[in-house]
Amino acid sequence: MITVLCDGTGHRIGELLKAASKRRDVELDLISLEDKHILPCTGCSSCGGATYRQCVLKDEMQQIYPRLARSGPQVIITPITFGGYSSIAKTVQERFSPLGDPRYYIEGGELVKGMGLSKGNYYVIGVKDGCTDREREVFLRFHSENLRIMNRKGAAWILDTESEDAALDQILEVICNG
Repeated sequence: MITVLCDGTGHRIGELLKAASKRRDVELDLISLEDKHILPCTGCSSCGGATYRQCVLKDEMQQIYPRLARSGPQVIITPITFGGYSSIAKTVQERFSPLGDPRYYIEGGELVKGMGLSKGNYYVIGVKDGCTDREREVFLRFHSENLRIMNRKGAAWILDTESEDAALDQILEVICNG
């Protein structure tokens, strides 16, 4: 199963990806983020110590964690904001720590986290009409750095709000085949 966390502010890409998954008979769990109350990570490190693999913040992430833990590939769909994720998408991504080893360690000279409880790759679909080359570069670099920090594999795409079904079918093909 693919779990998609979608900030659909100003676009319908999440709904279109869900329709593409039905055409391909692929199980997809679409979680809309717009109406969720999710607090930002406080950096308390409790999920790496006292409450190992459990976040002390009690909000709607508590309902999302089990769905993420059951999924294979994980996808965030977000409007591109200043070359990065929207604030809610970034907040959710930062709260992934309890799904893996919430402690940091050094690997290849870089500070990384292990995401051992997450079985699939990590993908991001950025949405922005008229995305500049600089925004595209920053967004793709940001995702690449997140993959390194999370010690995961994946890919990122940038779509317009009116993207064609064919583009979503191609993205779904990559996600399904890892």
